[in-house]
Amino acid sequence: MENMRDLQDSVIEQLEHDINKIMMLMEKMNGHLNQQDPLYEDLLNTQLFGLSRVVDFLVRLKLLSRIEGKSIMNNLEITISKSHETFKVS
Repeated sequence: MENMRDLQDSVIEQLEHDINKIMMLMEKMNGHLNQQDPLYEDLLNTQLFGLSRVVDFLVRLKLLSRIEGKSIMNNLEITISKSHETFKVS
């Protein structure tokens, strides 16, 4: 079972890496695109959809619990919302 735990830890680490890439992409887009721009929305939605599919796949493989998967996606959406608010204020 230790190998399974190591695998699950690796899964979480990789998801965190993917989330960081999404956040970096958002920061770069904020400097070049208006958040109301359809391209901005399409890029962000595509990234979130892709990540949600990965999370769903990992849940089906039982490498991630459904609760962990929902928590990851909810936390990312909250972070993105806060980022949007910060960008609007500045």
